[in-house]
Amino acid sequence: MITVVGAGIVGAACARALVRGGAAVRVIDARAPGTGASAEGMGHVLALDHDPPTLALSHRSLELWHALAPALPQSAEWSGAGTLWLARTPDELERAWDEAEGLRGLGLRVERLDNDAARALEPCLSPTLAGALRVADDRVVYPPVVAAWMLAQARESGAEVTTGVGVRSLEPADQGERVVLDDGRALECEAVVLATGLGTGALLPADSPLRAAIRPRRGHLIITERLPTAGALSPLARLRHQLVELGYHDSVATRGATSVAFNLQPRSTGQLLLGSSRQDMDPSLPLAALKAIDADTLGRMVARAQPFVPALGQAR
Repeated sequence: MITVVGAGIVGAACARALVRGGAAVRVIDARAPGTGASAEGMGHVLALDHDPPTLALSHRSLELWHALAPALPQSAEWSGAGTLWLARTPDELERAWDEAEGLRGLGLRVERLDNDAARALEPCLSPTLAGALRVADDRVVYPPVVAAWMLAQARESGAEVTTGVGVRSLEPADQGERVVLDDGRALECEAVVLATGLGTGALLPADSPLRAAIRPRRGHLIITERLPTAGALSPLARLRHQLVELGYHDSVATRGATSVAFNLQPRSTGQLLLGSSRQDMDPSLPLAALKAIDADTLGRMVARAQPFVPALGQAR
């Protein structure tokens, strides 16, 4: 028996793979499937070339997602025409093209577009941009639905699923691990998969270096109302690509101060999802404080978007 603690997209994917591989699997989560971190991300499926290990891992992930896509339910919202990485200057565009050699070497479809070509694809883009890199194989998915779907498949294949009760602690047992639940029950198993996000540290041994490595980073996303398909906002309503500024990579790596980077995603509902921000937080803060909205950060995100997509300022 393998116990998977956490029924988000990571835990559900692990449970599905393990039970299909012949293991006896038990999944435990205090909440409903996919309602934690899985419900709070953009669901952008892409290959990142930060460094060779990241590129190899994200490329393999992209391959697996494309293989899985035909089986996904329609409600998973698998969609998109790729990513446009937006450059403000010719030098930035040239440098990004050179750095994309790793993506091209793996067979991913990468195009260098000048401003006219980029705006032919997405007329909402600013005429002042130098251009964009188009990575055509990137997609978008809705993680909470995929998590619930994967967990349902795991259950159909024989996995036990328990929600509504959390895990209090993990203890060594004669034949592996003992999982102690909040209601006092103790369940023994051969191995444990921890897929509990920020809750992982509390379940690790006190001397584990991973306890300090798992720290909260707060991010904000803004979702618009449904956009009209006629008038000044119609180019936004017809957006098909994920739009990301090339400086996004630097924002991801920033530590300490709050960082923002432009990231815009079309949703199947006719709305737009605007990101993004990152802020390192004190892990001792309660969850409500970690998730509190910072109006100043939201304002910075909106202001950051204006040079890339000027009409976004008219959206609500």
